[in-house]
Amino acid sequence: MRCPTLKELPPPPPDKTGWPWTEESLQLPDTMPDGKPWPKVSIVTPSFNQGQFIEETIRSVLLQGYPNLEYIIIDGGSTDNSVEIIKKYEPWIAYWESKPDRGPAHAINKGFRKTTGIIIGWLNSDDVYTLNAIPKIAHYLASNQNIDVVYGDCLYIDKTGCKIRHYKTADFDPVKLFIEDFIPQPSTFFRQKILKHTSLNEYLSYCFDYDLWLSIPSKFRFKYVPILLSLYRLHSLSKSVAYNALMRREAYFISFNYLKYTKIPLAIKKMLMDIFYWRASVCSWMLSNKKEAKKNFRKITEKKFISHPLLIKDVISIIINIPTARTLSYQQIKKEVGSLKDYYSLVIEDKNRTLQSRLIAQYFLSLAVEKRSIGLTLKAIAIDPFYFMDLVKAKMKSQHESNVSDLYELIKSSSDKSSS
Repeated sequence: MRCPTLKELPPPPPDKTGWPWTEESLQLPDTMPDGKPWPKVSIVTPSFNQGQFIEETIRSVLLQGYPNLEYIIIDGGSTDNSVEIIKKYEPWIAYWESKPDRGPAHAINKGFRKTTGIIIGWLNSDDVYTLNAIPKIAHYLASNQNIDVVYGDCLYIDKTGCKIRHYKTADFDPVKLFIEDFIPQPSTFFRQKILKHTSLNEYLSYCFDYDLWLSIPSKFRFKYVPILLSLYRLHSLSKSVAYNALMRREAYFISFNYLKYTKIPLAIKKMLMDIFYWRASVCSWMLSNKKEAKKNFRKITEKKFISHPLLIKDVISIIINIPTARTLSYQQIKKEVGSLKDYYSLVIEDKNRTLQSRLIAQYFLSLAVEKRSIGLTLKAIAIDPFYFMDLVKAKMKSQHESNVSDLYELIKSSSDKSSS
């Protein structure tokens, strides 16, 4: 199917303007510059009761101006206005259904089985592709036959579409992927042949995309392109907000399970294990499982390693919930600081309060960034000025924008020292 034009689609609501409401991508010619036909791109959207967002999602797919698109929507039996909206765009949808399923991974797998394209992507019903995202990726993969998975950057937006943060991800490295899922799912596309070797794990509740990246055989090549490809919506009902601690814990156990069977240098594997237990301990605490929090922390083999500023920053990022951090009240901040102190005294059980002051200082620093508060920054410096200087030194050494790259450089340098 050739993507429709703006004039062909149903008119947008009167209060909606800009992309993808009143703007559209340029219509591409039927063939690429070399005269070859454009590869067919199949996009799958899983949907369930996201009527307030799904129309924007659909329009961002259909208005790509792409000449060879296949769009599939698998709705889980929505009871809101989702089906009504889907029907508005039915002429341009290759296949859609609305019936109960076993969760989003099952819905996406059903959609994958319906695809006939060479290039596959999936876009959740509250996310949005950017202008010309599909043409850019299709052209790149057509020109680089040795690349099998390509991913770019995304922009975090809130419920109303306002910008939260530009997430600039990192070049691919399998060790980095054990540190963090740095591949933004809505900004990722892959070749159909990958689905012959793997699929989404339907037993997972939150991080089936992360599991997919780790399960893709090593013979397939990943490539990062520094292009903004999607708008990733964070709101009160999205998984990454509503179930933050559960989602993170699932991700950590996924990486841990793959790590056990992956051949990487032992020194690096030990450090990755320490990071896993440090993070899992904090997640367990957030889920009110104090026994598990203490058990995980005790499994850390190198306590000096986890006191590094970049690791403390990483652990505190688990607690700071991006969409809600800016609206935290003084009482809520006080409560979270109290919880950090409780965690320290009941889990870490260390009379030396250096690590506690570092944790609290980093909490205020992270919160200061989200709330854009000089006052919180000064409070953090007052709590532990030496930690602040150590953090600045660590950041100057790494000179990376993303936390995953910071940790990666730290692990590499630390493992090199231990080897020598």
